[in-house]
Amino acid sequence: MAESCKAWPRGQCTWGTRCKRVHHKNLDPAQYENREHQEYSVPNDVNVACPRCLAKMLPCDKKGRGGIDDPCSECRWFGGEDCNCVLSVGSSYNDVIWSVMETRERSGYDLPAVKGREAPYGKLGAKIPMPISQARLRPDWKGESREELLGKPDMLLDYVRTLPRAYLVPPGRTSKEARGDAYVPPPVGQERPELGLLQRKRKRAPGASSTPTVADVSSMSTTAGASTMPRTTRSGLNAAGIQSVQLSRDQDPRHGPAMRTTIDWDTGAVTHTYRNGAMATFPGPNGF
Repeated sequence: MAESCKAWPRGQCTWGTRCKRVHHKNLDPAQYENREHQEYSVPNDVNVACPRCLAKMLPCDKKGRGGIDDPCSECRWFGGEDCNCVLSVGSSYNDVIWSVMETRERSGYDLPAVKGREAPYGKLGAKIPMPISQARLRPDWKGESREELLGKPDMLLDYVRTLPRAYLVPPGRTSKEARGDAYVPPPVGQERPELGLLQRKRKRAPGASSTPTVADVSSMSTTAGASTMPRTTRSGLNAAGIQSVQLSRDQDPRHGPAMRTTIDWDTGAVTHTYRNGAMATFPGPNGF
């Protein structure tokens, strides 16, 4: 059986009728524009629900609440003692439901039938939904009652579960990709371990030196007229008995891992060439 085309439902397949992967009709991007109920689409706002409510496709009132001692109403009554209700950052109902839809190839890319809030779950249905104990709640917790929740209809109407692609839009860029788009390399010497591409957090072994930054590399002198980086050995010393240079492999949030890194020993500039062919050069202390 041919594999389903991942680009097709997003409207990004450039092969058209020549594509060797399956273009399932229920994933046709035109389904959204031609949907029967034009007034409705799955909510796509981010930072509005907890992970449990997103996964179970339940309405959530976590937004505006406090920490784990102030859970949403759904988690309060059905989350159980192990539940730590927090707001899911960067996720929307649209994005989560899209990911569920993509796994439903055998049933024509629909959504699973709704389950009751009191339905058993887990392996072999061994777990029963239970409330969070009063001891774990803030004294002034307020929310919907258990009976109110049990009386609510399904958040998703039947036509959405039958043909979800008609009411979903392709997920946006992830928060990691967005950070990569907005990233501007800091000046040399001002890199922060959690942000810089050249200066990474290092695991330090006993007696091992830290991975040098560009400034460190440019300050190192070459020996015997050598114009390239000294060859390293298992002992960490080069043939001349000088401590070898060890650089961590660069990982760019947009371009992936660096496949080749070169250093200009006169200026200290470092150039990374990535798997997709992109190049990025970072100046040394002496400029380019």
